[in-house]
Amino acid sequence: MIERRSLEVCVLIHLADELECANLYIEGAENYGNPHAQFLYLEECNERLPEYSQKMGIPATGKVAVNVLKTRLSQAIEAVYMTGVQKVRISIAEH
Repeated sequence: MIERRSLEVCVLIHLADELECANLYIEGAENYGNPHAQFLYLEECNERLPEYSQKMGIPATGKVAVNVLKTRLSQAIEAVYMTGVQKVRISIAEH
């Protein structure tokens, strides 16, 4: 049997989390308005990409950027292993 109050609290906690990260919105609400209104159009993203890439120190092309980020992550993982942490298991795999 499900306790009603516990279920209500659970639902409200998850609703609050989804509102906060913009996975859910309340139409017409000031604080939790439609997050899609804040999105950039693809053309604007493409215009901003070179400057953003330069600031972040990553290539502007997708596959090359992914490879650079994977390399950096692998180096960070190796640094964690080198600290002697024994119970950390991290891997990068294609899905």
